[in-house]
Amino acid sequence: MAFFVRDGGRKSNLNLKRRKRAIDKEEEIASDSELSADEAEGPAPDASDDEEEESAQAKRFRLAKQLLTAVESQQVDQEDEGGHDADALEKLGRLHRKVADTLSTPISSDAVQKIRVHQFPPTCVAVTSDGKCFVAASKDGSTVKCQ
Repeated sequence: MAFFVRDGGRKSNLNLKRRKRAIDKEEEIASDSELSADEAEGPAPDASDDEEEESAQAKRFRLAKQLLTAVESQQVDQEDEGGHDADALEKLGRLHRKVADTLSTPISSDAVQKIRVHQFPPTCVAVTSDGKCFVAASKDGSTVKCQ
């Protein structure tokens, strides 16, 4: 219980204030006559009067263009790496493929039956390679095999 009990807590604040005062007293303030060599020379010799400093609006415009080109290059890089994402999803077993349009087995309207087997929505459907049979599973835990 002693861990949670504090006795005052002001002791550390007093020591901190004393340290700050001691540091402030030790500082020396340089007079104006003691200028460093860099300050005495004035402006840098390589700065030319011909070049104008760019305005704030021009600077914002230039930075926005740089940001836009950087974002566009990142998007192009991500589009190039799109195949890697599909490979990773396939390894995890989470890749979704739309195959209903690619099935070549013709289905007549007489062969279609409406049967409600699942009580909850289906979560996955697997079709055999020949397209004659499929298996569906739903959230209620039921599995259906249809031919």
